[in-house]
Amino acid sequence: MIALQQLPAELKNILGRTDLRCVIQSGKKELRPKSREFLFYTPVWAATYWPSGQPPVGSQVIYETGSTVPTDEQIEIEAWRSALLPLFLSVQPTRIALLRDSLQAMMPTAVAQSLFDKSKISDSDLCCWTGLSRGALIKQRARQAVASNNEAIDAASFLSASWDC
Repeated sequence: MIALQQLPAELKNILGRTDLRCVIQSGKKELRPKSREFLFYTPVWAATYWPSGQPPVGSQVIYETGSTVPTDEQIEIEAWRSALLPLFLSVQPTRIALLRDSLQAMMPTAVAQSLFDKSKISDSDLCCWTGLSRGALIKQRARQAVASNNEAIDAASFLSASWDC
């Protein structure tokens, strides 16, 4: 995987320049009657290329008004869709089981239904998409369990050690 922060500034600027979809939240009238805040929701990955925390000059801001304002559910689906693309393109082959398990734990059922036309991503889906065998996923999970157990043992050893200063 490429360390994004190590890329040349001009390349980060090019990669980060993309159309940003947002909704506008107006300021409270009693505080700042004409203030507006742009709340962007897609693409969520683009912000990783913004060294200053702001979109690069030349980025397009697209916002919906009136009847075209997306619902909270539509925004959530678009944000997930935006996050999944770079995730799927950069996952390490030895972490595919972890990816599936993490998606199972974090992705709301309604989002999975909308994006995958099913409520959960199955091992067979993942095997089909990646070309891995079911046995390879099982081995990855077994290695994850051992690593997690070792981390728990190390943490317990650390906590049980003498705390003399």
